Amino acid sequence: MAALALSALSSVSLSSLVGTPVRVPAAPCRCASPRCGPRVRVLSVGKTKESWLNAAIDEYLVRLRPNLAVDCEWVRDDDALVAKSREERGALVLLDERGRQLSSRDFSAFLYETLEQGGSRATFVIGGADGLPAALRDDAAARTLSLSKLTFTHQMARLLLVEQLYRGVEIRRGSKYHRD
Repeated sequence: MAALALSALSSVSLSSLVGTPVRVPAAPCRCASPRCGPRVRVLSVGKTKESWLNAAIDEYLVRLRPNLAVDCEWVRDDDALVAKSREERGALVLLDERGRQLSSRDFSAFLYETLEQGGSRATFVIGGADGLPAALRDDAAARTLSLSKLTFTHQMARLLLVEQLYRGVEIRRGSKYHRD
């Protein structure tokens, strides 16, 4: 019914109000794309050099697209990482070996809680080979997570994070992807 009223409104002539025929455009609808919904940015130092890692990351990004917009940005060095991490509003999450470890279910809850607190925006930061720069580690507003007690290359951490984002979304959706 509302759609019918909107379509009728879009062709209403306002000539009696302004003296010349004018068409009122239909009101823009809230888009269903994830660009309008929650958005996660993954920042890290250096590009992923291995083609198989890029292929795996791309596969999860495609799977995430209907539910969560994920932008991966690679920067050249620690200074650029610090600058980029402070550019966008939203929650800041640092991946660091000293961070809090979560189960996949807890990560899913953490992800959506973080998105809610960040106005549907969150930035996950992965440090380079030497870890996170001190300027980020000392940021009191940032939350810190660890993917594991194991040490991973920053390239592998990107893949693990993107997979956990996908798993977290699927847990929230109630799909059968995650099994306890």
